[in-house]
Amino acid sequence: MSEAARNAATLLVLSSVCLWMPLLLRTIPALADRERSWRHGAARLHGPAALCLCAAFVAPAGSTAALLALPWLLATALLAAAGVARVLRAVRDLAALCEAAALCYPCVGAAWALCSRADIQPLGFSPAIVLLTAAHFHHAGFTLPLAAAALLRRSPGPAARIAACAAIAGMPVVAAGITATQLGAPPWLEATAATATAGAALLTAMLLLGRTLAPGTSREHRVGAGLAGGALLASMTLAIAYALRAPLDLAVLGELDAMVFAHGMLNGVLFAAGAWLLRRAPRA
Repeated sequence: MSEAARNAATLLVLSSVCLWMPLLLRTIPALADRERSWRHGAARLHGPAALCLCAAFVAPAGSTAALLALPWLLATALLAAAGVARVLRAVRDLAALCEAAALCYPCVGAAWALCSRADIQPLGFSPAIVLLTAAHFHHAGFTLPLAAAALLRRSPGPAARIAACAAIAGMPVVAAGITATQLGAPPWLEATAATATAGAALLTAMLLLGRTLAPGTSREHRVGAGLAGGALLASMTLAIAYALRAPLDLAVLGELDAMVFAHGMLNGVLFAAGAWLLRRAPRA
């Protein structure tokens, strides 16, 4: 991965930490006192921890950078505890479970961010993959479940439920496929997991785009659904092409830098903005 792509991936992590997470967390009402208490602790720590993480990415990788990244791991651990409390409170509410997943997954991203700054390569993954995993869990692991939850609440139905389940399961499925391949499993296992997850996300994209035509929908909701749906449609098409790059001989999309700038920026900027508009728009 080139230096420019590495910088772009770093900006993706920090944009979620410093911008999208504070904005989108406000759209998730707490369901119980225990969840509210964990989230209050996370909110108090969020600002200082985010500044420390920014400093960690400025400092050279090593022990000092790792120490600077540690507060963010703690802040996201508090959010994950809130997510677990939410699951226990609303185990049969699929939309609430999507929101719980969004509270939990950034902690995984924070752990990989810490590894990146400590110059640790778990299971022999390259430094580029470690950094991109941190970005993935901070964006796809956070914004996609929230968009799926908003979609499910506004247009409940079998398709929206499938999309919501895919938003929850997609991150661990892809991570399992990549890890299995790293440990020696056949490459098709990773490609299958990534393609299936991206295909399910395409369903979310189509449902979001369909919301732009729904009668009685506010303008803000239409804009958010259109922006999120369009960005997701393009980025997931790229993800499928990247997953199938070897059998399809897609040389350009097979380049990691191209995926960072195209897929990453679509999700990290346009989809995140659309998800925020979608979440804050009044219900139809």
